[in-house]
Amino acid sequence: MAKDLASHEKWVLTGSLCGWGDGLIPLFDLVVFLWIPEDVRLRRMKAREFQRYGSAVEPDGSRYEKAQAFLK
Repeated sequence: MAKDLASHEKWVLTGSLCGWGDGLIPLFDLVVFLWIPEDVRLRRMKAREFQRYGSAVEPDGSRYEKAQAFLK
């Protein structure tokens, strides 16, 4: 990813870096941290998982366990 970012003068990176992206921090000019209440964040994450995978993330679905692990 660092190689891809270096090939552009301007870029925006969104999401959580949580350890894997620590090496990219020196490349940042600006960081905007958004704090979202946990209940709102989890509700949105569940909705996105359902939008992507449909009923597979519901109990007895093929992706249910993976979805639950992701949400934890």
